[in-house]
Amino acid sequence: MSAHNALEELNKDAEIAHDGKILDFGPTVPTDGTPGFSPACLFLHTDSTDGAATATYLFVNVGTATSCNFDGVTIN
Repeated sequence: MSAHNALEELNKDAEIAHDGKILDFGPTVPTDGTPGFSPACLFLHTDSTDGAATATYLFVNVGTATSCNFDGVTIN
């Protein structure tokens, strides 16, 4: 049995039904204006180096599929 990359599978399916990725992760949050991320796409920031309790790790695309705008998610 081969291992599966769940994120890769989600994005493969998402690009068929949506305008772009619906979930992504990485050490750098995508630059505003980058295409390829569906509206409401979630981005998990894996390299928040400040280590503070206030570090932001989850972002949501409030832009469009042709011009992303990832904003940090705040949970109160």
